[in-house]
Amino acid sequence: MDLRLLRHSMTRSFQTQPLRPKEVILVDNVDAISILKASAEKCAIKKAPSRMKGLKKSLPDPTKVYGKLLSRTNSQSGKLRARQEETKQFGVGTNGNSLVRVQLHRYASPIPAVLVALKQQLMDMNGLKMEGIFRITPNAEKMKLYRDQLDKGQFISCDANDRMCMAGLIKEWFRSLPKPLIQDLELNSIRSVAKASASDETVIPQLLSQIQEPNNSILSWFLDLLVMVAQYEKNNKMTLKNLAIVVAPNLYDIQGELPPPLMMGAIDALVETVHRMLRYRNSIQPNLRV
Repeated sequence: MDLRLLRHSMTRSFQTQPLRPKEVILVDNVDAISILKASAEKCAIKKAPSRMKGLKKSLPDPTKVYGKLLSRTNSQSGKLRARQEETKQFGVGTNGNSLVRVQLHRYASPIPAVLVALKQQLMDMNGLKMEGIFRITPNAEKMKLYRDQLDKGQFISCDANDRMCMAGLIKEWFRSLPKPLIQDLELNSIRSVAKASASDETVIPQLLSQIQEPNNSILSWFLDLLVMVAQYEKNNKMTLKNLAIVVAPNLYDIQGELPPPLMMGAIDALVETVHRMLRYRNSIQPNLRV
């Protein structure tokens, strides 16, 4: 799709529905990085107009000048923070107004463009085959650099040595949600799924049906990405179970639900449930390819 047409359609969408989450309807081969950049450009701060005309020749009281200057500076700082909030992609809810989203054909609801962009980078640099992908902790300074760029719509690409950062930022996006993605699930339901017979193929669809949109689609997108990662387990040493262990804490907050003595059993149940979710997504899409 021509980027000019994309920006035009995005501008019309934002003008007619300013209170709805930013949403772009596109196809699977979308350039999510360009979408984020175009959205940030729309929110760019315009240069303040000159106020030099009409100034009095006489010098005013310095204390009054300082007071007005401080007030104006605080006002501009507030506008700057407000504009920055308009482009923020991390730490906002799944229905947040600043969240740029794209429609992919496999999912009922649009997926955050920042996640699609990170996946693009990970795949373009052959990151799915890296040993320990999604498990090894990336460089914190590089993570912050790329996160800031993504929040401001300034991200272009990552260095080849920073592929782990792309996987780390995907986890961080989920971890930074104001409310974890599947937190609405009852802990007892998670325990029941973990204890259910491995041959019971109904428990996961029933559990997933309790997750509302757009969280359901975003979860499915994430599970599908992890299934793709596990296809290279001979290279990356990341099985579905290993992936469940490292991502489960980013999807559900056990600490807010239980006292410490009961946490270990609940964490095991959560990991097993996410593991079963991954197996389920793998079973219904056996031909899923990267």
